[in-house]
Amino acid sequence: MKKRSLTIFLITFLGIVSVGCGQAMAAQQNDLICYKGECWQEDGLTRLSGKGCPTPTLFVETSLKELKSYVAGAKKFGLTQDQVKRLQYIYEDATTEVGKVSGQLKSTTKLLVSEMTKEVPDQKEVNKLIDEIEKYCWEMVAKLANDVHAARSVVK
Repeated sequence: MKKRSLTIFLITFLGIVSVGCGQAMAAQQNDLICYKGECWQEDGLTRLSGKGCPTPTLFVETSLKELKSYVAGAKKFGLTQDQVKRLQYIYEDATTEVGKVSGQLKSTTKLLVSEMTKEVPDQKEVNKLIDEIEKYCWEMVAKLANDVHAARSVVK
């Protein structure tokens, strides 16, 4: 029962991630510029208090918003050209990684859904695919956390 609930959650989550990541990147173009913890206060605390539980999608959206803000607000923040170049690299690397991982999550989810449509899914295969999904998801969260820390070190 626990694995079934987890599988349903993961399938739903990954559908949201694959759509959400693309929308998050597009929406960031219109978002206001935020600095350091401001992104997290506005999005994170307000949205988490309403939803009650953080999700990797929220973490990805907020991380990319903060990283994009440093590049977009370079003049406002008084950053040097060298700082902007380093921040641009961090942001581009992060968005590339999110795109790559989103693709991996999507393909692994398709395999999981395919397995779950069988009358009797192979439990070992289901567990393996769930482990892969968790790995991809949390590695992306860890990378973005490191990227945000690196960007904040540049603008200190």
